[in-house]
Amino acid sequence: MSCSLSLAATEVGTAPSASTELRKPAPNPGARPYREQLQALIRDRYPQLAIETPPGIPVLTVLFDLYGEIVRSELEVSTRPPADLAASEESFAHFGMAVGDLQYVAAASFQTPANTVFVTFGGLGSRQLDRSLVQRFFPQVLSGGAPLNEGIWILSDHEGRALRTGQEHVAPGSPRGRPLQLTCVWLAADSLQPSS
Repeated sequence: MSCSLSLAATEVGTAPSASTELRKPAPNPGARPYREQLQALIRDRYPQLAIETPPGIPVLTVLFDLYGEIVRSELEVSTRPPADLAASEESFAHFGMAVGDLQYVAAASFQTPANTVFVTFGGLGSRQLDRSLVQRFFPQVLSGGAPLNEGIWILSDHEGRALRTGQEHVAPGSPRGRPLQLTCVWLAADSLQPSS
């Protein structure tokens, strides 16, 4: 993923430690679940849905991580009318997720020989990872706050390893009243790595 980045910024950590375990993957729409992936989950983990008809509508809630892998799934039977079933972030509250933790939420219906299964699926956002990255590379921001006229950024390689971090001035007034914004940029897979 190529983009331009102003290097006139004040570089805070020009060479983050190679030993860091924190990696933030580049956005990858292909990592989001495909219909076939959810069908395989129903077939492999919940085979009873193909042969047993419960007294209600089978509702499957599926949580994916940033990489598109299943973190958790749970099956319940709802006695609510089909029109009342909807996908929302609140569907994931029993997984310990709060509003804002998910990057996306969607719903789909799957037909098995015995049931129509309502599936609510969502993908974890990067809020906790972003906080860990800020804590690792910008500890002064968490302890003392960021100046109102500065933004922070991380330049990563294609696999999400931080290569450069920095702060730069932003237009006066544009960050006022907004939460701290971490800008993440990833190099394309075929990009040359910046020299240290």
